[in-house]
Amino acid sequence: MDYPVKTRVRFVLNGESVDSIVLERGQTAFIDLLIESCDGEEWAQAHGTISASIVYFDGKSFEEIAVCPIENDRVALEADLPVGTYYLQATVALSSPVVLQRVQRLKLKIVVDRE
Repeated sequence: MDYPVKTRVRFVLNGESVDSIVLERGQTAFIDLLIESCDGEEWAQAHGTISASIVYFDGKSFEEIAVCPIENDRVALEADLPVGTYYLQATVALSSPVVLQRVQRLKLKIVVDRE
């Protein structure tokens, strides 16, 4: 296998891969995390240790606001923060064939009313 290992984390909502989500304040969404690695030609499901949190970007760095519960690679995302733009940050630690950590962020916009 060539190094570095190609990996990716995809956020899946209702069977569709997403790169951003809009939630009304107080709403809860369940986001599936799909971890994949590439053997050079095809992407295949990989397994790793996952942690997830909601972070805020202040223009210079990311600050963790809340930790999200995860069960069976599904993140419970609760929009109980003030109206604004945040990110769901998934951190995945993979250990085979080499140890590496992958961070992926999903843009999260919290609004009062979607209309």
